[in-house]
Amino acid sequence: MAGADETEVSINGKNQWTWVWQNKKLKYVYQSPCRGKAAIYKEFPKGLLKATLVTDRHSSYFCIPVKDHQICLAHLLRELNYLSELNRKQTWSQRFLKLLRDAIHQRKNTKWENIPRQEFEQKLDELLNEPLWQYQEEFWGFRKALAKKKDYIFKFFSDPDVPYDNNASESAIRIIDTIQYIVSCLFVLFPRACFV
Repeated sequence: MAGADETEVSINGKNQWTWVWQNKKLKYVYQSPCRGKAAIYKEFPKGLLKATLVTDRHSSYFCIPVKDHQICLAHLLRELNYLSELNRKQTWSQRFLKLLRDAIHQRKNTKWENIPRQEFEQKLDELLNEPLWQYQEEFWGFRKALAKKKDYIFKFFSDPDVPYDNNASESAIRIIDTIQYIVSCLFVLFPRACFV
């Protein structure tokens, strides 16, 4: 299992991307001027053939050769919460939220061999095939994008070492965002100071 995340940073007034790749033993951090697959291939030209990669749905992660993918359910939960706020009259996003929360609950509290995997897959298919023409465009876009990657939603049911979220990678990169925020505040508070 490996996880990855990226964040935009400003270096000498130019936008760059900081990438974090991690597993249980190691963290690897590097800078790149781009957020595309070239930034990944430069560091991992052969991909990560033995790893299930846990990430958000950023398309660059799906361009490199890996053993498999797991989409971060925490990201999906946030997007579904947004859809629930966007249209409070519909129930589709609420039912999808319940499905993902139930899946997480099963993973945490049910014996590995007793998890009803087929039931979750069936409910997922039903939600992704439900007509949403009457809702806002955001619903269609979310469902269409997710339908293309539906095989990567419940991979954490296939391997006990694969987490259902990418929180470890997000935590690893959060310190970079925090440092950048502190430095920018210092420059605002002390514009004439010289930082060496």
